[in-house]
Order: sequence, then C-alpha cells, then structure tokens
Amino acid sequence: MDTLMTVIKKEKDFGILSEYDVAEELYKACKLKLPHAYQLLIKMVQKIENDNRGILEMLETAVGAGSPLGKDFLQYFGECCWDEQDAAKALEVYRFELEHGIAGARVKIGMVYDELLEDHMQAAHCYRLAFQEGDEAAAYNLAFTYRYMEPQDLLLAEKWFEISVKRDKYPHSLRELGELYVATDREKIGLLMIKQADQQIAKLIDEW
Repeated sequence: MDTLMTVIKKEKDFGILSEYDVAEELYKACKLKLPHAYQLLIKMVQKIENDNRGILEMLETAVGAGSPLGKDFLQYFGECCWDEQDAAKALEVYRFELEHGIAGARVKIGMVYDELLEDHMQAAHCYRLAFQEGDEAAAYNLAFTYRYMEPQDLLLAEKWFEISVKRDKYPHSLRELGELYVATDREKIGLLMIKQADQQIAKLIDEW
C-alpha cells in the first residue's frame, strides 16, 4: 500500500482524522492517481453513507462525463457489490459498464447469474453473447458452466473447452478438457493434456 494510504489509516486509527477527513484526503490521492486510493475511498464512502444507490449514481455521472477515473471507481464498486452478494446492484453496475463499452462487462453479468443467482442457463446465454461479440475468454466461462451446472451437459462443455484452448489458449481450459477426456475413457491423451496444462500454469505463476 502507498505510504500516504498507510499514514491516513494510522491517523484514522488514532482518531486524529474523522471519516470525512479521511475521505477527503483519499479523494485528493485519487486525483494524484496514487495506488489503492480509489478502492479505499469507495470503502470509506460506503461506510459513511451506507448508500449504494447514491454511490452508483455518482459514479454513473462521472463515467457519463468521460472520466477515466470514474470507470476505475465503477469497476471497483461492482466488485464491492459482488463481495456483499448484492446481485441486483452488481447487475446494475455491470449493465451500465456494458452500455459504456467497458471490457468484460457481459461476462461479469453472466457470472452474477451463474454464481449469485444460480441461473445457469441465463449465464450461458450471456457468455455465448460475449463470445460472439469478440470476448474469446468467455468460451471458458461457458464451458465451465456446462460442465458443472445441474444437469451437466458434458458434450457442450467439451466443445467449448476445445474452443477456448484453440482461440484463447487458456491453460485451465486445457486442464479441464484433459479431465473430461480421462472421465470419458480417453485417459492417455487426457493425462497428457493435464500434464501440459500444469506446466503452462506453473510457468504463468513463475512469470507473475
């Protein structure tokens, strides 16, 4: 965390600054584009106002005015709504992102349906649309949904994992595909896929 953020936190802990003072200092830090400032500001505003509706309206206004920082705020606010399991508010945020062309918004909508609302067919529809719109990473989400939803559709899962491997070259797709092969009497090639995927994943972790 940036030094300024640490100082602000310590001052707040000792009671030197009020919550409003901290929010004001964080806002200044945001304007200077200091690391982690906008995440902390949103959390502080949420704590002070306890008003997701007001925060969202403020962020929508900022994005509508063309503020790049507003987009950052908006995406982080969506994550906050997700963490709070607020599906309705998360959907509202992600739909607004979609309207404003923010990358990955359609997949995020699908994930809300998939994981928070457990409407897997609607999630699959969102992922398929996202893929058709050019988000090749959505193939993995679609395949994963088909594999693990109830009831499963392993044929479609295999198809979309194969597409993900070919188009997005996502190693987790290769691993999932290998596991499907092993489970359907294609053990030799499946184990080879799993080995290759694990090597690719380990390499990514090392590079990260």
